[in-house]
Amino acid sequence: MGIDFRDGRYVRRIRFGKRTIKEGEAAAIWNLSGQHRQIVGPKRESLFFSTVRFLTRFTAGPDQYLVITYKNGTIQHERGPITMFRNPVEHENIEVKPAVVLQGGGECVVLYTEQSNAADAGAAASAKATEAGGHLITNLDGGATAVSRKIINGPATVVPAVGEWLHDFVWSGATDSAEVAPGANKFCILRTNRQHWTVKVMLRTYDNITVAVELTVSYQLQNIETLLENSEDPIADMHTGIQGDLATYGAQHGSDVLQRGIGEHLSSLDTFPQLQRRAAAAGFVVDEILFRGFKASKQLQAQHDEVLNMESKLRANLAKAEQQRDLADMELASKKKRATQEHDMEQQQQEHELSLIEARERAEHEQRTRRNQEVIDFLGAIKGMGVDLTTYLTSPAGQKRTADALASSPATSHLGQQFATASLQQQQQQPKQQQQQPWQ
Repeated sequence: MGIDFRDGRYVRRIRFGKRTIKEGEAAAIWNLSGQHRQIVGPKRESLFFSTVRFLTRFTAGPDQYLVITYKNGTIQHERGPITMFRNPVEHENIEVKPAVVLQGGGECVVLYTEQSNAADAGAAASAKATEAGGHLITNLDGGATAVSRKIINGPATVVPAVGEWLHDFVWSGATDSAEVAPGANKFCILRTNRQHWTVKVMLRTYDNITVAVELTVSYQLQNIETLLENSEDPIADMHTGIQGDLATYGAQHGSDVLQRGIGEHLSSLDTFPQLQRRAAAAGFVVDEILFRGFKASKQLQAQHDEVLNMESKLRANLAKAEQQRDLADMELASKKKRATQEHDMEQQQQEHELSLIEARERAEHEQRTRRNQEVIDFLGAIKGMGVDLTTYLTSPAGQKRTADALASSPATSHLGQQFATASLQQQQQQPKQQQQQPWQ
């Protein structure tokens, strides 16, 4: 028996034996007469000259459904969650398909329904469209077949019934290099909220300069019926409109506008009238266009690089001149500051020297005043003792005793020097007189 679940690849022919069909398994058994029976486990079967084939199990989750094709050609859709075993006697094929989940109000699908009876088809389609909140269009082909179209808006989970199919949109899409590739975008969920589309389109100026312009277009679907009736590929239609508008713009401008800047022009909706007309014809409205840049040809790129180099050199020269000016200003300011400091230091030094001279003169003056006062006091004291100053000062003894006092005073220093000289001469003459006395 084993622990693995067996599927349709397990086929055995058994003469005598038994087989256990576990819970979760099913098997088809044919007897010797070719009669068939289906066994769903758990069960144990005794087999005699029989063929046993285990059946493959198919499971659909809540967002899935089973498409069951019977041997007689009948097709049945069963929405999940459901599990079914594919019996080769009854089923031609069983397929698990995902349901279409619409997340919000900005998403919708277009569902077609085909029925043989036109009256019944119209009534059933009207009822479904009313329940889903969609729009209904019924087309009758010779009165034999009715095909209804309804638009189902989200949020919803859509499981097509038998005879129903979703509209598959095949639009042009943008590649990694922002080029437009026809048929690159395949989907069934239509988004009605605002979308953005980045595309590269060639722009040729009237002087034969070609550039690749990159634009981002913001658009929104407003009328689904207009889209379904008028356009199979609205992206291709809008791309054609952009090409026409850029051809018109290039015929009116030269390559000089590329150097001056085209962002303002190519970011204006007024530059793209053909784009707006083609979008409106497909049920869309273009509400914004943004210029993202351009890639120039080699010739224009060389010119552009030359202009950039010149601008770079001019900016470098200007920066260098400004730097030299700043350095000169800094040097001048430094010299001025140094001169001011030197002047201040010189002034301080002069003030210091003057203060020293003034202090020295003041001290000398005080000293002279004190010495003069001492001489005055000395002479006053002598006079107070009743001594005649003139006689005293003219006498050798008086000159000797007053020479030091008179010399200390600036006012009488000359007298002190004279008295000191006279006293010295007198002292020198006394030895000579003493040597002459024995001869007398």
